[in-house]
Amino acid sequence: MIEVTFVSSTDGRQPERVREVSEALKKERPEVAVTLLDGNEHRDVLEKFHLTYGPCVLIDGRLAFIGIPRLRALLDRLDLIASGVSVVPAMEIKGWK
Repeated sequence: MIEVTFVSSTDGRQPERVREVSEALKKERPEVAVTLLDGNEHRDVLEKFHLTYGPCVLIDGRLAFIGIPRLRALLDRLDLIASGVSVVPAMEIKGWK
């Protein structure tokens, strides 16, 4: 099962967008586990990816989006992962610091 985690911003930006996209994802793909994390309570998650305030989206624990993507972009990424295509997040690109 694919797990998508939405981490909200620490400065309170885009809470409606996080909720909107996460709820739409739940309706569109009920087989996907969707979790919402408060960025203020989970700063360690943001820091792991060198982010200061979020929001961001993780897919199976890997950084997939900085910011909240459009639903279509998120669904496309999930389709790639489900088909077995290896999607390399920015944190794993050679030379990333």
